[in-house]
Amino acid sequence: MKIGIIRTDEENKVALKRLETLLNLEESGDMNSKEKEEADLLEVLIDNFEEKHHSIGQPNPIEYIKYIMENKNLKQKDIVDILGVSKSGFSKILSRKRPLSLEMIKKLHKAFNMPYDILMSDYELDLAS
Repeated sequence: MKIGIIRTDEENKVALKRLETLLNLEESGDMNSKEKEEADLLEVLIDNFEEKHHSIGQPNPIEYIKYIMENKNLKQKDIVDILGVSKSGFSKILSRKRPLSLEMIKKLHKAFNMPYDILMSDYELDLAS
């Protein structure tokens, strides 16, 4: 695949398909350094295209975490192990009863390459119940 500026939805679909293939290689441990570089470049190009043409604003941290969990087929247990919190503690975070700590944000960024700007953005807590 020739890599370049993504200008159309069709080019974006092709780039997304290639990125998916590369990420599957990464998951299986078969990704080489050239493919890693290609995946990094595709992520930037796709993000740029989608931000320019399909921007819906920045998601809140909790919805973004749920989105990543769904797309990577992660269970709460997977995140709990990474964050070092109890399952009930993580449930409180997902239900907005407890905020993310700076340490949790760092761990999520490191484990899943979640952008700091999303993880650190403000969101409403539901402390009423």
